[in-house]
Amino acid sequence: MSITFLIPSRNRFNDLLDSINEIYNKALNKDNVYTIITIYKEDEETYKNINEIKKINKNISILVNEDNNMGYINMDVLWDKMANLAKTELIALWTDRIKILTENWDKYLFDYYNKNKKSYMVIRFNELKTWQWAYPITTLKLHKLIGIYKSTAVDAYIRYIAEITNIDIVLKNVSILRIPQKDLKSTYLTSHNIKINKKNLFRKKKLIKQILDKDIIKILKDKEYCKISNHTIDKKKWFNSQMIAGGPKINKYKPKII
Repeated sequence: MSITFLIPSRNRFNDLLDSINEIYNKALNKDNVYTIITIYKEDEETYKNINEIKKINKNISILVNEDNNMGYINMDVLWDKMANLAKTELIALWTDRIKILTENWDKYLFDYYNKNKKSYMVIRFNELKTWQWAYPITTLKLHKLIGIYKSTAVDAYIRYIAEITNIDIVLKNVSILRIPQKDLKSTYLTSHNIKINKKNLFRKKKLIKQILDKDIIKILKDKEYCKISNHTIDKKKWFNSQMIAGGPKINKYKPKII
């Protein structure tokens, strides 16, 4: 049983180092935890300290992105490239802003997964103080089934699919904390040389709706599909509020909490 954390990072070396250290320091069995990181070549501090990152654990791999124009609107591309390299049963869409707070988090996660193993699952930890749905953990089989990520807001995209198909759970006994972001302009979240065109981003999100249902049908029709939660979702209202109107927001849905 193993997991791979997928972490894009830009100009936040210290935060990245802290995030990775917390992953491994709080893991019971570090050998079962893998990490793939994407950094930017222009990020001189991180680039020159690659060895400091690698020495944390032998299971850490680092990719270097040479296209400095890839920012927030390309997050789906970065995560997808890393996911395609993963070979573990579970993958975590992570960032350098997250700290794991719970000791032996891997034992809680793997114990749950091994007892309730399903081909298609979306698991999340208990995120403190924020909106609770970033950074999903999915089965690698789910990624392989639906193919590439198709939205800048990958977490919202996966959340939508998970709620409609009822394959999501909250692992409440593992807590994480998101570190406040001080400077959007200096991070991977924004392109340095390209201004984000909000109209184009809006159109992109509307186009996503045309293919979301296809991914949902793939899951529902697959012989390995099994429902693990119970939502009653207004699909149109959910999509308009979460994927179109400024990104994900807290709503009143109740995922399965264990």
